Amino acid sequence: MSENPLITGARWTWSSIKKWLVTAGIALSFLLLYSCVNSEYNDSVHKETQLSALFLDNQNELSAYITSFYEQAGVANMKSEKMDKFVTDAIRGRYDKSGGFDGSAFVSMIKEAYPDLKEFGIYDKILAHVKTGRELFKGRQTYLLDQIRTYKVWYKEGLLRGIVMQKFIPSNNLVARIGDKVYTGKDALNMMERIITDSATKKAYESGTLDPLQMPK
Repeated sequence: MSENPLITGARWTWSSIKKWLVTAGIALSFLLLYSCVNSEYNDSVHKETQLSALFLDNQNELSAYITSFYEQAGVANMKSEKMDKFVTDAIRGRYDKSGGFDGSAFVSMIKEAYPDLKEFGIYDKILAHVKTGRELFKGRQTYLLDQIRTYKVWYKEGLLRGIVMQKFIPSNNLVARIGDKVYTGKDALNMMERIITDSATKKAYESGTLDPLQMPK
């Protein structure tokens, strides 16, 4: 018995449709996966670029504060590396005790280093300005740490980020620039999580250490 060509034609047409549907399904799945990965990558670029800028801005803020200190405190004639160190150490916690900032210890160090400084009320102005700087810098450090925490939670959430993309995050888009040194990826994240405690700004950002209390040389 010969085959009906119409039936044969219909059977081949249906087979072709099934192949096309399978091919289309694979292509669609690939496009959806690509779109999802691309979206996650774009999010990581945005978050890492923001963290990098925030980390650098914190250093710029500390530097700008030191520049403004002399004018605001009315001690422009005292500008020196020694005074810079007193102020940055105070802002970053070198004169802290268990209950917080020890203003008397800070003033004593200033008096010892600058025995000729006798302007009335000058120590009160210096102390007030340093206290303001401490609160501002502390707030910026806290904000940076909070953003890092949010970022770390983000890249560990979900199956795609938590299992697949976590191997590639943090990426080289996360940059911690400290002076002439540049850290990227996980090294950058480690540097950003270090709270500044002491030493000159560059050294403190590099090491995260607290040196013994001593007079600047």
